[in-house]
Amino acid sequence: MGESDLLLDEQSSQTLVNVETMQWMMMLFFILLKFLPNFIHGCMSRYQEELQYLDYYLGIQPENQGNLPIEETMLKQYLSNSSKLNCQFNEQCAWMNAPDDDLLDTSDFYLFVKTNTKLFPPQIQPGPLDPSKGTKFILAGNTTTKSQSAILISAPVACQRASGSLDFRYWLYNEAKIEVLILKPSTRRNRHQVVLRPYTECHFIRTFNDRCKIEIPEISEPFRIGIRVHGLRDSALGSLGMITDIKYKAEICLEPKLSKIFGARAVPPSLINSYPISAADLSCVDYNSSCRWSNTLSSLAEWKIGWNRRRWKEIFETESEPTGSFFYQYVDSIIQKPYSLLRSELIPCTSTVTTFSFRYWLQTGTQVQVCTITASNVIISCVYLNEIAMPGPVSIDVDAPTEEPFRFVFELINFDNSTFGLVVIDDMQFIGLLCHEVTVPTTTTIDPLQIKQLFSLQSYPNLLIDNIPTLNCDFNRNTCPQWENDGHWLLGTIPYEVSVAVLNNSMAILQSRKVPCASNAKIFIAYFRTEKANLMVCIAKRCVSTNDTRSAGSGFVVIRKIETTGNWCPLPTLSQYACEKLSCTFRQTFCNYETEINSRANILFKSDARGVIADIDKEPGLAVLRSPQFRLSRPIELQIKIHQSTFGSQTFLCSDDFNTLFDCQPILGPKIELPITEKVIVPLDQDVQNFTILAVHDKFIEFGAAKFIISNIEILDENGELLC
Repeated sequence: MGESDLLLDEQSSQTLVNVETMQWMMMLFFILLKFLPNFIHGCMSRYQEELQYLDYYLGIQPENQGNLPIEETMLKQYLSNSSKLNCQFNEQCAWMNAPDDDLLDTSDFYLFVKTNTKLFPPQIQPGPLDPSKGTKFILAGNTTTKSQSAILISAPVACQRASGSLDFRYWLYNEAKIEVLILKPSTRRNRHQVVLRPYTECHFIRTFNDRCKIEIPEISEPFRIGIRVHGLRDSALGSLGMITDIKYKAEICLEPKLSKIFGARAVPPSLINSYPISAADLSCVDYNSSCRWSNTLSSLAEWKIGWNRRRWKEIFETESEPTGSFFYQYVDSIIQKPYSLLRSELIPCTSTVTTFSFRYWLQTGTQVQVCTITASNVIISCVYLNEIAMPGPVSIDVDAPTEEPFRFVFELINFDNSTFGLVVIDDMQFIGLLCHEVTVPTTTTIDPLQIKQLFSLQSYPNLLIDNIPTLNCDFNRNTCPQWENDGHWLLGTIPYEVSVAVLNNSMAILQSRKVPCASNAKIFIAYFRTEKANLMVCIAKRCVSTNDTRSAGSGFVVIRKIETTGNWCPLPTLSQYACEKLSCTFRQTFCNYETEINSRANILFKSDARGVIADIDKEPGLAVLRSPQFRLSRPIELQIKIHQSTFGSQTFLCSDDFNTLFDCQPILGPKIELPITEKVIVPLDQDVQNFTILAVHDKFIEFGAAKFIISNIEILDENGELLC
């Protein structure tokens, strides 16, 4: 009896296939596995006869010349939904053969199809012996003495928020083994990088029809899933593994967490109709609306405005860090070029020597350059940023006045593909004069309306202090931020520091922060006013006036000090006050929020036990939920729990003065494969004073009705902790 007969003798009595047939099968497996690549690609015509035997005895044939059906586009971008990895190989899938690295992967999978109803031999387990006609699966096998292996890798996943599951049907033969790997999206020095090996209990000795089921834990970084068949050897009979019907279920991120690690607000694009630029607009020590810097592209690689410093020391390995807000850009091997540039507004010309300076931080391996370019994007000169010299500052001099328009641009040009690229830019300052800037001569005319020049009046600094427990205020000591200025009060020195309102048939309001309670309380104000000016003090709609008539001409009011006596409850901090106003569990209530129908909105939010609900079920629609007014002394994060039902529907966060949806930040949708409930975290800068949530479904005709449910809004601090 031959060697193949001995191997099969013990099991031959338990199968419908006789010994002679099994001898043919094993011989065919040997031929198949030894020459499989040549069979499939048709390079060795003399083996076509063996393929016919394989078809006759096992009922399988190579499909598509053995090439896997690959969705190329999907493999080059992050998954939008975990179900995109479900695959029976009947159509293009988001899986491919891993590149060989001569370590974890030395072979490939090939595509086969079942062409008839013949049984598989019982030596191939634990999948069913009778896969239906038309079943497609991928096969890896070998007959070498040295063990070989093949990895099937998935499209990249940005991150997995919680535990997920992967399962698939599989067959193994003759010592072949199978495992699941979590791999980094890119190789390092052409080697696959293993993040973790989930527990895999999938082997030959399992129940018939068993599926390989793997629990994948939460993964906070980008990854690919790898299904690896290994132990492929045996020069006598060969060994093989087959896979089909892959299913992946998990809550995944749409983009890497690191891409928003310091803040999620994108640097706005350049204004189409730009107003004239000044030298001061090019300085951006702390980002605000006057900073004339913009993104060139809207993409995953766009520049963002950062304000928190989570994992700062871990990433940059330095004690130095930015102050206030800053610009940053994240890229990785999955994000496709071109990357967005951070660029200044076009500088028309300069009339003096000018200097541009900034500080910077680079992730190891990240290469960045800052260049001056012409209006037609021709490079004038560039400076490469060096990791050794960070954080700088770096100063770039434009030595002589120039009449040629130019701009500054920051460009990330390269990074270590095995990790990621990250650059931070802060403290940008531009010193000099543009050619159209002139000095306004100082007037010496004595007139109440010219008090600004006479007493060096200046606007209040944008200073918000979180905790000031009392209304007591001395302008000679500080700017008294617990008294909120409506923009018509100025600070001056006459000769001590005071608050001044310059009036011309107008009104100026200085309003305290909210006072929780008071008893037997009095307030005293040290002031001066001109004859036609009037000062009125109001508490809970009860007012005391210093003049029987309203201001009827030019004049001014000066306030030096405000003092209180009696029992006053401590003032809440700005953060507490904002948190109390904005936090809401929407259960039969709108809290401090409002909904309305206007020229934009044709749907009202309604409140029930589930939350505030917008049903867009008759036509395309838009619903508005407006926040109350609030003030912030530091950035915060909104955590909004939203349910959204329909593909094409979108939720946006906007400022109250938005004109179009392009002014708003999309926070959920439009790729809603199945009804989904998510906690969305949206950062708010400290200069924000209100916001609007929009529920939009303009694809009603294409995709049908949509339901939006906002169940609660919570406030987080810069460390992601609940604020109240």
